[in-house]
This record gives sequence, structure tokens and C-alpha cells, in this order.
Amino acid sequence: MTVTNLPTRARVVIVGGGITGLSTAYHLACEGWTDVVLLERDQLTSGTTWHAAGLLVSGGMGDETMLEMFARSYELYSHELEAETGQPTGYAEVGYLQAAADAARAEGLRRDCIFQRRLGTEVHELSPKEVGEHWPLAVTDDLHAGFWFPRQGRVNPVDVSMAFAKAAGARGVRIVEGVEVTGVTTHAGAVTGVVTALGTVEAEHVVNCAGLWARSFGLLAGVDVPLQAAEHYYMITEQIPGLPKDTPVLEDGSRYAYFREEVGGMLVGLFEPVARAWHHDRSPKGSFLRLEPDWDRILPYLDVALGRLRGGHEIGIHTFFCGPESFTPDIHMLLGPAPNLRNFWMLAGMNSLGILLGGGAGQVLAQWMVDGRPQVDVTGIEPSRFGPWANDGQFLAERVTEQLGMLFGDSMFPYRRASTGRNLRVSPLHDRLVAHGARFVQAAEWEFAEWFDVDGTGVVSEDGFHAQPWQGVSAAEHRAVRSAAGLFDMSLMSRLEVAGPGASAALAHLSCSDVDVPPGRVVYTMWLGEDGGVLVDLTVTRLGADRFLVVCGPEQHTRVGVAAGGGGADVVDLTPGTALLSLQAAVTEVLAVLTTTDVSADGLPHLHSTEAAVAGVDCRVSRVTYVGELGFELLVAASGSGRAVRRSGRCGGTAGFAPGGCGGDGEPAQRKGNVEYGVDLDNTDTRWTWAWGSSWPGTSRAASAGAARCWLAGAPRRAPDGAGGGGRPGRAVVRPRGAPPRRGRGRAPALWHVRPHARWRGRPGDGVGGRRRRGQRDVGRWRGLDRRRERPAGAGAGEPARPPRSCWVELPRPVAPAGRPSSCRCRCWPRACCWPCCCRWPCACAGPAAGSGDGCARYGAAPSGRPAPPAGGGRHRRRR
Repeated sequence: MTVTNLPTRARVVIVGGGITGLSTAYHLACEGWTDVVLLERDQLTSGTTWHAAGLLVSGGMGDETMLEMFARSYELYSHELEAETGQPTGYAEVGYLQAAADAARAEGLRRDCIFQRRLGTEVHELSPKEVGEHWPLAVTDDLHAGFWFPRQGRVNPVDVSMAFAKAAGARGVRIVEGVEVTGVTTHAGAVTGVVTALGTVEAEHVVNCAGLWARSFGLLAGVDVPLQAAEHYYMITEQIPGLPKDTPVLEDGSRYAYFREEVGGMLVGLFEPVARAWHHDRSPKGSFLRLEPDWDRILPYLDVALGRLRGGHEIGIHTFFCGPESFTPDIHMLLGPAPNLRNFWMLAGMNSLGILLGGGAGQVLAQWMVDGRPQVDVTGIEPSRFGPWANDGQFLAERVTEQLGMLFGDSMFPYRRASTGRNLRVSPLHDRLVAHGARFVQAAEWEFAEWFDVDGTGVVSEDGFHAQPWQGVSAAEHRAVRSAAGLFDMSLMSRLEVAGPGASAALAHLSCSDVDVPPGRVVYTMWLGEDGGVLVDLTVTRLGADRFLVVCGPEQHTRVGVAAGGGGADVVDLTPGTALLSLQAAVTEVLAVLTTTDVSADGLPHLHSTEAAVAGVDCRVSRVTYVGELGFELLVAASGSGRAVRRSGRCGGTAGFAPGGCGGDGEPAQRKGNVEYGVDLDNTDTRWTWAWGSSWPGTSRAASAGAARCWLAGAPRRAPDGAGGGGRPGRAVVRPRGAPPRRGRGRAPALWHVRPHARWRGRPGDGVGGRRRRGQRDVGRWRGLDRRRERPAGAGAGEPARPPRSCWVELPRPVAPAGRPSSCRCRCWPRACCWPCCCRWPCACAGPAAGSGDGCARYGAAPSGRPAPPAGGGRHRRRR
């Protein structure tokens, strides 16, 4: 389309004509949104798409969401786009080979391959000799193992993009080249259009797919898009006699290089562990950019890479290319809505994986825009995980230097820590923690104590999957929490005061638990989106009639602040001026010495809060716990935190007091079944799936089931009367089939619920304190219902979804507690009759609705056409 035909209005304007913008446009059209305009300032693919390597491989993807995106890209590139448009994509199924040159990397790749194999990817482990057979040019003397993916290969990035453009255009999308967007128009906190040199284009939605320039375009709209470009190199050798055109793609993480055939020679791509930032705002914008190579810096890395090829150092260089690629601070893409501007979306920061993931990522974003909710777990990729701190230019320039190496395999090691961009934000107690031997891990922008080297051993984390040398110290912290007393500096937790006449209504709208409680009560709750999906888990403390204190994790700070302020309440960030101390286990004696306030179980019951003077410092003392033992949280002014800790430590010395890091509190919490959003829960969970596996401390299984049942029936969502104990209420119980119920303190499971996407923060064999990083999931987890319900072949839009194909799991029948009316006509609640909630099958128990599938009194008749229920008397089954 020529620029003379620039429309003045569209439902969606997409900025950027690379693989991400074209994929998003195509999938929006597939979803029925055809009033879409894509604006490209120069030519399609002229940013970074044109010089992409075109690999279509899944190596290193230990994240289910990424694998699903990759699978969609594979379907599109391998056959769907060409079948629809007749435009070839250049797909070649040449195979993909990963080489592991040391035992630690081999173990990491083996784990990733097990995970991928369980999700349907064909992969085989090879011996070094077999690696040589698949790739005769490879030097295999130093290899430990190889991993072979026979059904993967490569594509031509420009051909793929043109196929997307042709398919999108055929479905009604208008693509306009040669038009640069210079501004964004907004009104009442929502985007209304874009400004170009040829005029303004009004739009209901604007999508930022500007690639290298996505950060600059975001700043035009007042939106943070934290990504930074780096120099990226590849070399093409002279022709190698006898090199087959179908030579597989080879990747060697230990040499930070990949190899593939290119016009009779070998393309050698580098992801050096110490890269260099490139700042487009200091250089001409240009198109089809080529940067001047820094030979002195890059030749040592190239020399190491060529050592993998037999005679590699004697092969001549035909082309040496340097171009820019953009990376995010955590090497995960930015996909989703801007947290502070409605209807402004972004798909950027692809971290050199734009071709690999572009097809699937465009579909995820398009479905999110159309349906209003994501269909997959986006906790690790949605933009709200970052705050303004991540968009600082100096921080981005520092962090990007190590991101290429992390992307190419170093991130597989669970104890590898970022070394750049550190100490952005520290606790008021940071100097005291350092003096006590604290070793830190970064959480969001915060430095968080992971363990304390109180003996000055000087041990550090090591790459690999074995127990770390410092985990014995962390184990002692763990034991102190369970048997003695531990103090944790939790100042990284965000603390927001929500106040004003609309505060109560705003929080009630967001929370799935009842927050209309008397002042001084603490409520643990999930916040839900309009679709019922979990947004975040946090605590809400009522301070007064129109004042609440909200405490959440640092990664959720932006999301929580925007959500709370969206209801008309005033939100004040208390985090900078306060510190949060967490005293866990046998700490009542410590507090009794430090304060005159009664902090006993009678004076300050579980989930209650009061103001008190502790060690002569005014604090808010709340009796809450995450580790599952007796615990208190002290919210204190930053200026008085040092005195409170000093006196607490002095008094705690005789009571077994010990400082603790995140390893010391994470393991006890895991043992109690307590969950964390972004690790154990994600946005695909709802209050229903959470309720099936939740229990309230100190209650029986029947009472918990009854409470969950009243929850679904619309009754006040709170813990049953008399609930007590040390655990946090309503925590999901994640348990593989056949595991015995927990007998731990205050943990009576309501139902045997297997979460759809459970991820564990520790792994067997890791030792105490082992924590999984976000996105690294347990490959041996038991899977529950698939996140996307399948429909029977030929089913219409109004027909019910069928359960996924899988095996059967037995569920114990809950019994309603005395005095609570049942909303169901049969006794097999909840799975058998309440069709609109979660259940799949007609009633299978004795009773008025036995075997009829008539549904329940609350929701009416169940849809017809469901399969017959499985046989079973007092117990019924569901598929998982």
C-alpha cells in the first residue's frame, strides 16, 4: 500500500514491520479483527529480521510457554503459511544438534531434553562418537554428550515475513511502508491513536512491535519498554568442498557459538559472554543496519568457536557481519499490555529469538487482545514484571553485556547470578547485613540476602546441579526457623497504603477473599482479573475504615499499584521510607522482652495486626507467616530499623535467634505447601482451581471442602470460624497422585488437586535452599487439566469444551459441614454437577440426580452431549 492511502482510523495500529508485527497482524485477522493497519517506517524486515539466522530449534527452552510458542511457529513455517499463500518460507528440516563439552552442561541439556520430550518434542541423547557421525566436521574429543532433534531445522526469515504479509493482506490487514510514527495520542489513561508525518491515525489499540526502537517508541507514549541493543556477530566462511546443503544445525554452548550451512560455507554465529551495548539513539536510525566490527574484541571468541570445526582455523572468511540485536534485563520477551496505559500493547525484546518464537508470540498476543485474557502462562513475559527501575539507560547498558552468554546456555545453571546492574536498591539494613556475612541474590531491583556466611568461609555458588557448598549454612538457617527463631529482612516486599472513600470497594472488587473485616485484621487473598484469573497473591491489612496496607512481592509492585489505583482509591508507596522485618518460629519470647504489648496467641491471634513499640521503635506488628511456623512481621520506619534489629538480635541470642536468607524461608514454606505467584501459581489459575486444593489451617477436610463450596456458591469467602495454626490460609495443595495427605501442622487438604502447571522452587538433590528460577519448571511434575479446553471434532461454538485426553485421578467426596446448606441436589459436589464451575461429568452418585447429569440447583441443567460418567460408587473420577 502506498503512503497516499494512509487511513485515518483503524481498530488496531501495529507499529513495526518485522516478524513480530507481521505475525501479530496475521493472527489478529485470524481471530476476526481485520480492521488492522501495520505501519513500517521503511521497508518490511528492515530492522533486525533481515539479518536473523533463521534457526527453528527449541534448544534450551525449559519453559512451557516458550515451547508452545515455538510449536506454533513450527506449524506455520513448516507448512501452514506456504499452503495458505503459496509463498515459500525456506523451511529445511535438516536437524538440530546440541553439543555438551562438560558434565555440568550435559546435565543441564539432559534435563531440558527430558522436559521437552514430555511435551512431545522428539529428541535423542547421543554419545560423542554418534555426534561425529551426525556432524563429521565436528571435533568431538572433548565432548561428554550430544542431543539430537531430528525434526527441526531452519527457515529464511525474509521469506517467512513476506508469507505473513501476504496472508495478513489477504485477510484484510492494511500494510503501509515508508511511514514513521512520531507520537502517540491518549485520553483518560487510554491510547487513542498514533501521530505520523502524514497525519494522525485514530485507533482503539496500538501495538508496539518496533523491535530495536521499541523502547524509544514506548517513551513517546510514557510507557517503559526495558530493552537494550547489543552488537551481534556472525561469520560466513569460504566454501567448504563436499559440505552437504542439509548439514544439521550445531550449537555448542561451551564455545558460545552455533554453526549452520550457508551457500556452501559455514555460518558461525557468536553469543559471546562479554558483549557490548549499542545505542541507536547515538547513531543514525538507518535501515538494514551494518555496524563496524570490533576485530580486537571479537577475534578471541571467534578463535574459540572455530576450534569446534576440524581445520576451522584454516578456513577463509567470506563475510564478517555485525548487527544490532535487542535484549531485556532477564532475557524474557515483553508481551502484553502496558501497565500504565490502557490498550497499549507490546511485543518486543525477543532476545535474538524473534524467528523462533515470533509466530507463536503473535498468536498469544492476538488472542489476549481479542479475548481479554491470555491463554498461557505469561507471568515471566508480561511487561508489568518490571518497574521504572528497569528502563534506566545505564542499567540496561551494563546488564546487556552478559545477556548474550546467559541466553546461550549459562542461564540453565540454577545458581548463576547476574553480576551487572546490581545494588540498584538495597534495604535500610543492607550495611548491617553485609557486616554479618550476607550473600545476596537479586529480586527485581532489590538485593535480597540468600544466606549468611557467618563463619567467613568465602564459599561461592558454582555452576551445576549439585548441592552448593554454602547449602550447609542455609540448612542451619532452615533448622533455626523450624526449631528456634529466625529473623529475615523482607524490606524488598512492596508496601502500599490504599486509602480514600473508594478503597474498601476497590479492594473488595479485586480480592477473592473478604477484605471487609474489622480494623486490625490481616487477610491473605488473591487478586483476580475480570476473567477470574489470578493476578497476584498478597496480604491486605485493614488499618481503618478507609485505610488498608497491601504487601506484595517486588515483581508485582507495578501491577498491584495500577490495579489498586484503578478503582478510584489513593495509593501511596510506603516502601522507600520503611523496612519490613519477619520474625519466624519461637520468637514470642523475643518480642515479649522488646515490647509491653501482649503478643501471645490470645493477645494477638493469627492474622491480626496492631501498633506497638518494639525496642523503643514504633512498629506495626502483624501475626502472619509464610514459612508455616509461628511468625510476626514488623513494619518499621527505615530510620528505626537498625535499632530494632540490634536489640532484637541481642535478646534473641539467648533464645536461639539466627539471621536467615531466602533459602532459610523458602524451604519451610515449600514443606508446608505454601505457594507463590509466578512460581506455583500463574495467570491461568482461577479461584476455582485454587479452591479445589486449598485448606484453612486448623480445619478438617470436610470443613475446608464446605468452605470452598460456600465460596463457589457466593457465600462470604473467608476461613471457617475457629481456623488457627501457623500456615497461611487458602494455600493450594500440590501433590502427585497417590501421595498421602500431609500430616503437618495445620494442613488438612480439602481435595486432592493436581495443579495444571506446578513448578517447584527446589529439586530433590539440590539440598536445602535450592530454588527454581522463574520459568524453570519441574520436569517430573504431574499435569492437571490443560489450560485450553479442547472441543470435540465438529463441535459448535455453543457446545461445551471436553476434558483433555489423559488418565484418571480419584477425588475423595467432600461432605458439607453441619449447619451449611448445600447448593447442590446431589451428594457428589463439587466435581459432578456444577458444570459452569469446573466439573466435567454428570452426577455419578446416589441421589435425586443420580446419573442424569441434570446439574445442580444453583446453576441449572448441565449441557447435553457430555460423555458418560465413569463407574464409581462413593468416589468419582476426573481426567487430568
